[in-house]
Amino acid sequence: MGKKVILEDKSEKKYIKYLVPLLIIIAALFIYNTSLEYNFLDGWDDTEYLTDPGVQEGDAREIFSNYHLGMYQPLPVLSLAMNYRSAGVNAQAYHATNLFLHVINIFLVWLLLLSLSKRKTIAGIGAFLFALHPMNVEAVVWISARSTLLFTAFYVGGLITYLKYSENKKPLYFGLTLLLAILAFFSKSLAMSFPFVLLVIDYYRGRTWSNRLWLEKTPFLALSIIFGFIAINAAENFGHITELASDYNLLDRFFILCHTYDFYLVKLIVPIKLSSIYAYPDMGSGSLPILYYFSAIIPLGLIYLIYRFWNKQREIIAGLLFFTFAIAPVLPLFWSRIFVAADRYAYLSFIGLFLIIGIIIDRVFSKKLIPQGSLKYGFIGILLFYGIFLGYTAMIQTGYWKTAPMLLYRAVVLSESSQAKALAYFYRGNAYQNIAKQERMEGYQSRNVELLKRSRTSYWKTVKDYDSTLVHNPEHMLAYANRGMVYIDVSQYDTAYRKKYINLALQDFNKAISLDPEYADNYYNLGWTYYVAGDLPKACELWKKADELGSIMASQPLQQYCK
Repeated sequence: MGKKVILEDKSEKKYIKYLVPLLIIIAALFIYNTSLEYNFLDGWDDTEYLTDPGVQEGDAREIFSNYHLGMYQPLPVLSLAMNYRSAGVNAQAYHATNLFLHVINIFLVWLLLLSLSKRKTIAGIGAFLFALHPMNVEAVVWISARSTLLFTAFYVGGLITYLKYSENKKPLYFGLTLLLAILAFFSKSLAMSFPFVLLVIDYYRGRTWSNRLWLEKTPFLALSIIFGFIAINAAENFGHITELASDYNLLDRFFILCHTYDFYLVKLIVPIKLSSIYAYPDMGSGSLPILYYFSAIIPLGLIYLIYRFWNKQREIIAGLLFFTFAIAPVLPLFWSRIFVAADRYAYLSFIGLFLIIGIIIDRVFSKKLIPQGSLKYGFIGILLFYGIFLGYTAMIQTGYWKTAPMLLYRAVVLSESSQAKALAYFYRGNAYQNIAKQERMEGYQSRNVELLKRSRTSYWKTVKDYDSTLVHNPEHMLAYANRGMVYIDVSQYDTAYRKKYINLALQDFNKAISLDPEYADNYYNLGWTYYVAGDLPKACELWKKADELGSIMASQPLQQYCK
């Protein structure tokens, strides 16, 4: 009888062990539940993925052999194709998949932190922060951020199996780690930090720095190099990568990098004023904003602390190194994408910082650093208030992602520089342009007069946003090009002012070509403008130029109209 009681007691304790992550997952589902009602974000990558041939056809060969929106991420694209095959354009299925992946990641993060620290308190605090931190909203609610969710699942799963391997040295766990790492690389290029985080785990667990330890990392490092080159090539082909040297010197780039690193640390503690657009700093005065020149204090101070406490605060330093290595691939140094930072980049990297927070809180209570009485209850009250603040802020942040215009309206409001406002207005204009096209198409198909009226309103909202873009950045080539396309569309149904809109389109496309003479699509669109105006020889001349510059669209009108 005694043995039976003990067995039941152990079973009960094992059940209770999983109660904490279950409660955290329930809280996350409550916070993110409203996202299941959202539609796709027009002009913000969602609709672009829906029209991707690989997604629509579900052809795995096409998906794995091509770049998609300037990235090589075949597994996320394949998952979107599976959504498309089963649900079509029902956005709820896509959002449900994202939320399901976030739930999986919450459990994996809890398991990872428990395996690392052997402390349920640390694992629970870390998983709670991961589940509800407002910086993670973008990765969960934005359908196009599927790659972040998927690669994190494989990445964290690989760290867990590596911990198993480091404990028992069984080849099975090493093989599982390698397999999960490969899946992470096929999900997102940010997985290139994986071998370095493995070294952080070795340091955390106090493994001896032997030849075997370094040899173990060889296949992972090879994967990082291979997929790193693939990522750079994909972004260059899509025009996502630019050399910062053209706008900033080496010293400026150092301070921008430090400021971006500090940005994530600040948002960890105070996650307010979160935006979908974080622009590079303006250099109108010939120098960076003054705050940037003080930004090196924190990274340099952390480097000193790592050196000073390398052997004394191993757990905390490991958490800091986890964050640093995981965020490093997206910090701006030599190349950069359009935005200097993004909330979704914190999704994986913040796990290291959540570990630190869990360790500090656990030490405060386990070592009784705060005495019994009002001070202790006050500290508990602060933690509870902060937890409620995170959940409430995450819920509010989720609401901003309901529609693209709503999301980008907030970006406009939060933008503090001309560069940032130009980007926010431009992307909101893109969103309105997509909405206008869809409303116009549906209006013509259903002969719905109200939809056609709404499309005209959306078109003029588009023009207004492109106008605002050019106020803040008069040399924004794509704003001229996109506004020109709006004028062409409008000229098709506003026949009374057709000539006026064609002339406006001609002006915009010619201006866009003067800003970037090598951009093929501007010649293609200018050709269509002349075709609409009735000048076929000029149109054929421009389509030929576009074809020579590599436009994939110019061959069709050349064959059809220019024989």
